[in-house]
This record gives sequence, C-alpha cells and structure tokens, in this order.
Amino acid sequence: MSKANDKRFMDYMTMPYALGTRAENKVKNERMKVVRKSNKLIRQFKADMNSPQFKITLYLISKAYTLDNDLEYTFDIQDFCRCCGLDFSSGGNYKRIKSEIRKLSNKSEWVEVFGDPDTEVLVRLVSKAWFSARSGKIKIRLDEDIKPYILALRERWEEKGELYTSFALLYTLPMRSLYSIRLYELLKSWADAPQSEEDGRYWLVDDLQKLLGSHYDRFTDFRRKVIETALREINEYSDITAKYEPIKEGRSYKYINFYIKKKNEKQLLRVQQHNHWTLDDMQISFDDL
Repeated sequence: MSKANDKRFMDYMTMPYALGTRAENKVKNERMKVVRKSNKLIRQFKADMNSPQFKITLYLISKAYTLDNDLEYTFDIQDFCRCCGLDFSSGGNYKRIKSEIRKLSNKSEWVEVFGDPDTEVLVRLVSKAWFSARSGKIKIRLDEDIKPYILALRERWEEKGELYTSFALLYTLPMRSLYSIRLYELLKSWADAPQSEEDGRYWLVDDLQKLLGSHYDRFTDFRRKVIETALREINEYSDITAKYEPIKEGRSYKYINFYIKKKNEKQLLRVQQHNHWTLDDMQISFDDL
C-alpha cells in the first residue's frame, strides 16, 4: 500500500462512524454480513455455477438469519449491486440477475441428508422466486432440504461437534474468478482444523479439479489458470493467506498441499478497507464478472 493510501486508511479508521452517510454505512454493513455453511455442504455441493451465480448464492446465504418461517427473503436489486460493486444504474443488470436466479433454480445436486450419511437428497438452493418490476425487488424461497446446512450451525457444533465454516461476505466480493471463491471456501473449511500450519492440507489433484469445477488435462494449465490465479485473489482480498506445494507420484503430480495462515487484526482492517475501496470503484456489469 502506498504512503498516500496508508494515510487515507488511517484517516478512515479514526473517522467517527456517524460521519459516513446512511447509504454508505448500509452498504458496508451488507458486505460485512457473515456467510455460514456446513463443511459438508462446501465439500459436497459441486453444482456447476458461474461467478455471478456464486455471488448471488453467497449473498442469499448471508441473509439466511433474516429468513421467515417459509425460508423466504426479499432483497432490492440496487442494494445487491451496490454491495457487489456492480453498476446499479444499468438496466442490463436487472435482466441478468433474473436470468441467473432462474438458472440457479434449475441447478441441483445430490447431497448427504443432514444427520443421515447413508441417504442422499437432491437439493437446489432456490426453490422459487418472484420479481417485482415496479419496486425492483426479488423475493427468494430457499429449498427446505438445504436449511440444515446453513441454519442452526453453531448449535449443531456445540451439541454434536459438526463442523461449519463462516466468513464475511466482503472477503469474496472483489474476487473475479469463480475458482478463487470456491478455493477460498475450501481453504477456510480447513483453516480452523486442529492441525499445525507446517503440516499443510492435502488434496488429490483430480478431486480438487472436481470440487473447483475445472477440467484441465495438463497439470501446468490447472496450476497456472486455476490455482495460481485463485491464490493471488485469496491472498489480496481475504482474511487468510495461502501458498501451495505440488507433489509428484511417479512422473505426474498427484497431490497439492496448501499451507494456510490467518491474517492478524491489523492486516484484516487493511484488507477490509482495501476491499471497500475496490468495490466502490469497480462499478462493473455482470458481463465483466
């Protein structure tokens, strides 16, 4: 960070909260909403989603604790665009969001029934959606069968030791690559595991490709276009830093070992402000994601 930006950051951190406009504070609060997911959902749900669909999914899950008894939530499209750094004045975004939500409602995946490892259920995130052209709002109903994977997770951890992952939405919003968001979730699901940093986290290359939704025959392409691209964004925008080590078995690379480290409080404050600036300056369209 340059000296000018560093001073700007320190000025921001000492600025009274009340000086910000209500709109600015609302957007920042939206971005700091926490996404909570069962680790089983993160590692099992491999539906083929593009980057806009993944961002919509995370945004909806961050709102999960405001859902009514019918698992329904209504959000303003302009608020969503401001939160994600999209150009909210573009009429094309409205059409694109409707289109991506329709595609999300048609995506499904076999997932282990919560608490019953011998049974799988076919689930989708979006069960139903309503769009109001006059108000610019969309109401979403989530699939009933996905509810246990995103709600009451703390209670299940305390009662049964079932692991879940949580992170601020802000740490994924500036990421442009779908691989970055997907890999970040996987790394976060292991970041709190009772294992030393030196031990690392191993994945089979083939398994990791399936989890990330990539299909590269050559390891060099997978490493350059997926792993290295994703880690650049994860290290810049998220609350962790990670590096990797490819491991051969015979002549070919068989495993990838990731070393994960959490950022300290000072680093997190800098990342958060950096992300807010990035998103405020982006103002891109869905086609740029």
